Amino acid sequence: MKRLHFSFLLFLFLLACQAEKENNNQPSLHFDKETVLAEASFRGADTGFGMMLLSGSNGTVFLSENNKWKALSVPNADSLDFRDAAILNDSTLLLLSAGNSNKSTIYKSTDKGKKWRLVFTNTFELAFFDGFDFWDEQNGVIISDAIDDKLYLLATTDAGETWNRIGEQSLPPLIKGEYGFAASGTGIITTNNTTIDIVTGGSKARLFSSSDKGQTWTVKNLPIRSGNPSSGIFSIDFWDAKTGIAAGGNYAQDSLANDNVSVTTNGESWTNPIDAKKIAFMSCVQFLTKDIILATGTSGTSISTDAGQHWEYIVEQPGYHTIAFDRNTKKGFLAGSKGRAVFFELF
Repeated sequence: MKRLHFSFLLFLFLLACQAEKENNNQPSLHFDKETVLAEASFRGADTGFGMMLLSGSNGTVFLSENNKWKALSVPNADSLDFRDAAILNDSTLLLLSAGNSNKSTIYKSTDKGKKWRLVFTNTFELAFFDGFDFWDEQNGVIISDAIDDKLYLLATTDAGETWNRIGEQSLPPLIKGEYGFAASGTGIITTNNTTIDIVTGGSKARLFSSSDKGQTWTVKNLPIRSGNPSSGIFSIDFWDAKTGIAAGGNYAQDSLANDNVSVTTNGESWTNPIDAKKIAFMSCVQFLTKDIILATGTSGTSISTDAGQHWEYIVEQPGYHTIAFDRNTKKGFLAGSKGRAVFFELF
């Protein structure tokens, strides 16, 4: 009996030590209480320079400093759906609206959103802006649905004042029924001062990459669900040149799991992670650290702590459309349907 008792105590001790070790290695992700800000669907999000910028349908825009949201007014924009937002410096903000023809626009403010100017309006009937991203405060790229047989890309070199088409001659042609999604503004990412990565869906789930600001391109098929108008890749993020993740699925059947996430560890080949069969539709995915990744969509919000191989849904958090996270401050937010937003912090 004494031997049995000692063995049982030893077992409990070892179990406690292991649990403490695991807890010490695990990140602490703290979520504030969810806030309902407006009757809008939020999809545009950005962080930087001590600010958080949030945008959505009905011309709705909010700015946060010190975790308090303040509504901003954009003149004559009530009918616009601001699907993406960018903070370029400590005073300059940009908004991208999505929609057919002249519903796709760019608005700019140089005083933290007190005043806004309409700086660009699309004139092509088939164009539909999906999102934009910036290398720095002067240089950025817009992705739009095609106006011919290729992605329609526009670039700025003057902080969004003017936009000009790039890649018209060098971009590989799209497959019939292939396009981008304006789900979270994260279907495009710019990195390394010259690199552009763009993901598509519909008939094919592909990755378009350029290392020279759109002068030349490569294209890869990624192992993510596609083949119909509501499925494909919705979001992409990179930690560095070799470490990346793409996510998506079928938004019309958002509970369908399997083949909705793909990762790369060498910047070349993409594979489905170990938990690929576990994750349902995700419209936005973001690296918080090299190992910690947060993803969200109408199926729920999930986290990986091993660079995307294993995933767990965060039971306490519902699904949202978009994520923004500042790696310097380790603070961010999620936002989605019915005007919902929630701040979070990584400890």
